[in-house]
Amino acid sequence: MKNKIGEKIKNLRTKSSVTQEKFAEYLGVTFQAVSRWEKGTCYPDLETLPAIANYFDVTTDELLGVDIMNKQEKINVVFEQMREKLSKGLIDDCIAICRTAVNEFPNDYDLLARLAFLLGKKDDTRKEAISINERILKDCSDDQTRYGVMQKLAYDYKFIGEKEKAIETAKKLPSTPVTCDMLLRHIHDGEEKLNQLKSNIGYFSDYITRDILEFSLSKYNDDTDKEGLQKRIELTKKAIGIFEILYENGDYGFYNCRLSELYMYTAKNYMLLNDIDNTLDCMEKAADYTIIYDTIPEGFTHTSTIFEDSKFFKSHTSKNYDYNDSYSLLHDFFSHERYNPIRETERFRAVAAKLEQYAKKET
Repeated sequence: MKNKIGEKIKNLRTKSSVTQEKFAEYLGVTFQAVSRWEKGTCYPDLETLPAIANYFDVTTDELLGVDIMNKQEKINVVFEQMREKLSKGLIDDCIAICRTAVNEFPNDYDLLARLAFLLGKKDDTRKEAISINERILKDCSDDQTRYGVMQKLAYDYKFIGEKEKAIETAKKLPSTPVTCDMLLRHIHDGEEKLNQLKSNIGYFSDYITRDILEFSLSKYNDDTDKEGLQKRIELTKKAIGIFEILYENGDYGFYNCRLSELYMYTAKNYMLLNDIDNTLDCMEKAADYTIIYDTIPEGFTHTSTIFEDSKFFKSHTSKNYDYNDSYSLLHDFFSHERYNPIRETERFRAVAAKLEQYAKKET
């Protein structure tokens, strides 16, 4: 009990911005006694526990860590329920589940951070998300939670037009080229090292390809500049090539959806150049990758050299819409007016009909 209660007292005292001396004065003990409790070398007398609990406005059970496992089990069930809903894009259902859990456990920062994450996915609740994350940042002392919250706040500030706040928040994050994942690849051995390297390669390949796309949009931002449009296409092909090199067997797993995005972006640029054949080529490829993604089996196993035996579980992903990617491609991208000049061509009708076979709403 002594280590856990000492840790709990320290967390409560730190959160309340109370010194050991002030806390000790309230209890009628020496600050050295408080220090020993927090270090775990001894623990408070039983008759002192109610006073400590009262000071921090918690129950003695919470102070003693009673029922902590039961609480965590309940929270784990909530996270599993949300994971299932989120993989289907059922955001409102997730928010409702999370709000109920937060009402039961109002001081659980993981739950609060998840609620803020979900609320931040919708324009009409983004300000509530910001308010929750600001509260977490003020009260939570766990660095990992705080860094995640700061990242989300920076994005959300940008979305609501608070650019200066976004920059200020982003600059509070540790400025280092070495991430946890990069460091762990040097620390792990054997199978753990290989798995970490696989994860790093997958993550950074996705990161760099998305940055290439963002770079092309930022540098060549004039849709009427033919030379710039050609540069966009060249850069996007480089991004596609990264995936093709890493997944030599075409076993892209999750990245089928990324390839679909890249081909649709390329189709858009070809269409702006009035290059009909290449536009349709890219639209067909985008549809093929989307259908593969929508029909990929749960626990899909990679075979390419780097990712061999790694598995992909679509149920572990999340999205902002309650329909599959074939539906999104057909109704959100193919329906754009820029494709009206080719909408009645045989190839366009064929690829649209193919997508229609797989397009569906989530249930």
